[in-house]
Amino acid sequence: MKRLLKLALPSSLIYLGIMSMGYVDTLYVSKLGNAATAAASVGHSVFSAWMVFAMGYMYAVDFLISSSRGKGKLRVADQYFVQTIYACLTIVPVVIGIMELTRYCLNFMHIHPEVLPQANAYLLTLEWGLLPVIAFSSVRTYLLARESTLGVLGILILANILNAALNQAFIFGEYGFSARGLQGSALATNVSRWALFGMSAILLMWSDQKLAFKRDWRFHADKFLALFKLGFPLSVSLLLEVGVFALVTLFAGRLGPKDQAAHQITLNSASMTFMAITGVSAAASVLVGYYYGARNAGKMSQTGNYAILITTGFMSVSAVVFWFFPDFVLLPYTLADETREVAHKLLKIAAIFQLFDGLQSVLGGILRGTGNTAFSALVNAFGHWFLGFPISLYCLFYTNIGIEGLWYGLSAGLFFVSVALFIRWVIVQKRVWEEFN
Repeated sequence: MKRLLKLALPSSLIYLGIMSMGYVDTLYVSKLGNAATAAASVGHSVFSAWMVFAMGYMYAVDFLISSSRGKGKLRVADQYFVQTIYACLTIVPVVIGIMELTRYCLNFMHIHPEVLPQANAYLLTLEWGLLPVIAFSSVRTYLLARESTLGVLGILILANILNAALNQAFIFGEYGFSARGLQGSALATNVSRWALFGMSAILLMWSDQKLAFKRDWRFHADKFLALFKLGFPLSVSLLLEVGVFALVTLFAGRLGPKDQAAHQITLNSASMTFMAITGVSAAASVLVGYYYGARNAGKMSQTGNYAILITTGFMSVSAVVFWFFPDFVLLPYTLADETREVAHKLLKIAAIFQLFDGLQSVLGGILRGTGNTAFSALVNAFGHWFLGFPISLYCLFYTNIGIEGLWYGLSAGLFFVSVALFIRWVIVQKRVWEEFN
């Protein structure tokens, strides 16, 4: 557990640093009122869904790099990293095109007329920040596989300070800048993401120089295809999970700015605890992949099970805070009374929801470390789209539950996925023990 915690703690702080940009954006945007907050919710949900699809290929390198390092093949591990750069340059233009198509489709989603124009403009601005965020993901994943995290954490802190200052400047027109409102927040995020990528590239070059490492920048078709073969089901799995949240957010737009603003505030708050566990998931994926490559079944199982234990404990504490202290959770936001009342109700559902969300995240990371990505994609497809999403739609259109019904459906999908992935992990452990011993 000591090695897992040593890697997971800074890794979790890194993921929290990544999420903090969106969290701070929402804090500032909430000062602009319900319509602006709802518009940011729509734009950010669409952007996030397609962003994680592109990121899936970057996450796939976890297994490829870690297992190669576990076998002592450090040069091969680095060659896989280089292929993620080529993958990034290939994927990003395609994803931006898909985002533009999705942006056009928003016009037919019956989103509140006060929200739709702002959401369209917000999403268009965010698209210019896709390349740096995906490229940073590639560099960050590689540095995590090297177990070199403190430098990444440092540049994330700097990027978050820059983002907060630019939000204040661009939204409200301070420090000599003109006030841009909601679009100012998107612009602040983009500038911060480009700065973050630039700093990560400098950090990587410094790390290489320190290790006297000379990188092979050649294109390796076999490794590029291996990355796509492993990354595609992972990308689909992430899209299926985040995509259902995005679509539910769009349907929440039918309920008006108040409910959608409360939905965004609750989702933003729950995402902070989720990102802390995403760090545990990433660390577990790296170490499980390392021990899998080294054919050490005992350490592999031990690491995975410790990660599940940490996740259960952390998310249980978070659930208590969400359930019993909602005003504390909502304290940083500027909310109207009616929006705060709806958010109170949603936070109680989120208290249970996040326990299963955390478990499915860490189990997905553990299975990714053993190369099991296709199963996760299938489970996410069924759990979210054939179970959770229909329940959400039923509650929206055939009951008077309203926005709470959408969250009941999401929670049901996450419960199924987490249970299915746990059963799969038990089976994988048994198979690996038999194969390695």
